[in-house]
Amino acid sequence: MFILLTFSIFLGLIGFSKPVFANSEILLTDLEPSSKSYYFEENKWSSTSNFADVFGNIVGDGIGLYNNGGAASHATYNIDGMGYKSFQATLTLDSKWLTGDFGKMAIGIYADDILLYEKQMPKDKVLPINLKLPENTKELQFVGKQIQGAKGEQRLVIANGKLSTSGNFLKASKSTTSLMTIGSQEDSYYFSSGNWSSTQAYQDIKGNIIPYGIGLYSQGGGRGYASFNIDQLGFNILETKITLDSKWTVGDFGKTAVGIYADDILIYEKQLTAKTAVQTVKLSIPKGTKNIKLVTQQIQGARGEQGVVFIDPVVKKTKDPIKKVNKTVSVNTVGAIDSSYYFYKNTYSSNSFQDVKGNIVTSGIALSTSGGGEGYAVYDIQNMGFNAFKAKVSLDAKYIQGNFGKSSIYIYGDNKLIYSKALTKSNGVANVTIRFPSKTKILKILVKQQSGANGTHNVTLANAVFTKMNVTTKLKASQVKVLNHAKQPDEIKVTALKKGDYVKVYNSTGVLLATSKKVTKNSITVNVKQLGKKKGNIYVTKISTGSLESDKQKVSYKAESK
Repeated sequence: MFILLTFSIFLGLIGFSKPVFANSEILLTDLEPSSKSYYFEENKWSSTSNFADVFGNIVGDGIGLYNNGGAASHATYNIDGMGYKSFQATLTLDSKWLTGDFGKMAIGIYADDILLYEKQMPKDKVLPINLKLPENTKELQFVGKQIQGAKGEQRLVIANGKLSTSGNFLKASKSTTSLMTIGSQEDSYYFSSGNWSSTQAYQDIKGNIIPYGIGLYSQGGGRGYASFNIDQLGFNILETKITLDSKWTVGDFGKTAVGIYADDILIYEKQLTAKTAVQTVKLSIPKGTKNIKLVTQQIQGARGEQGVVFIDPVVKKTKDPIKKVNKTVSVNTVGAIDSSYYFYKNTYSSNSFQDVKGNIVTSGIALSTSGGGEGYAVYDIQNMGFNAFKAKVSLDAKYIQGNFGKSSIYIYGDNKLIYSKALTKSNGVANVTIRFPSKTKILKILVKQQSGANGTHNVTLANAVFTKMNVTTKLKASQVKVLNHAKQPDEIKVTALKKGDYVKVYNSTGVLLATSKKVTKNSITVNVKQLGKKKGNIYVTKISTGSLESDKQKVSYKAESK
């Protein structure tokens, strides 16, 4: 016995601690919080003020949360390695702070970064809860969020909280991480995490308080953003909810668009208005993504700007297929090696780009001139392996009411014209995908303008990117038959196609004559008003879904049949 006792003392002296095993049940108040806010209390508010439920009944055991002035309060408990499978409690507001305007309050309960429970707290009932916990939960956190009223703040009581090892664990993703846990590596000035300020909580479009999230806005309009590094962490899913904060929706607070980017790849975009419901978003993260970027673009109204909240944004490792995408890089990441004076990236200083329909553009470039002439941007892309340029090309809606003259866009690959279009209010937004040779060194975007009585247009290229795409297989001459009629439109019949394919027909000098609709079977006929009375040649290309236009196939046709 003496030997065993001595050996036990020896183990203690050299630092071996006694293993800790969880009790099958334990009261929350028997644990010490590992982290807590200033206005956290146990069992009583003070020596003379007991906890009570909404009906005035005294609560003998529990914890209390509130914040003087509103916004956030919390208590976090370390339960790592204790094997607890469930948490039971009764949630209630304290009746002493209900009569009169004491604002409102919400609670969120989290197991690590997994939201277990969220509720706007009622004034007229208590809420029994029985929550399963995920296996290997390290921290259990209680978050109170509130908005102050004229008489002060409500107070939340978590009564008779108890952890238990009985039952089953919650089935949940074993790798769910909040973007707030990862932390923003780069963000704009008006970025916030958790709440707008120490006294101002987030709310959704209906006025419900949001326990946890990220807020973005830009004072005066323009761009807000936050970037999160997930390089080599293996996440393949992003989940969040997106809403405007109701505090800035009554009256003219302008308008807002949000974008979510995986590196330079746009994976989500939405125009938000005061009538837009909370958006539930689940997105696949492309393979190899290094950074997730949340973006807001805003136009200021007479009363200021809207506020955007990303509610509980998390990334996950799941069994969902990992999304593979083409190599894609923003033109702004590549960077222009030369540009004209009125060249803009992502925003006009403190104002946002729009397309011709008035939709806000979340990324891209814009070009204009002063009094007419040429605006341009030049990009060196040699040895980068790109073979395509993509953008949504449009006039900006702010510069179309009245006489703003004329504008056309031209795109050159190594001084060879590969795209041109006259831009007008009526021709809308052009979804442009241009193929260029993979060895192209220089790509130039040029806008030519004539000024009108009100000035010149602004031309926007939304989500402008360089990319590498598959090229559609070239048609065989045997797949194309041309019928050159004398008294009716000429016909170009193309066979052996796949559903979703479409074709383009060019004359012998390369001018586009016709573009077909997408094929629904395996062939299509394209009508052209007049190919020519004499024999000649045309060129036909094919475009398959998700691929670039094929090389041109030369096809001969006979003189008109009499």
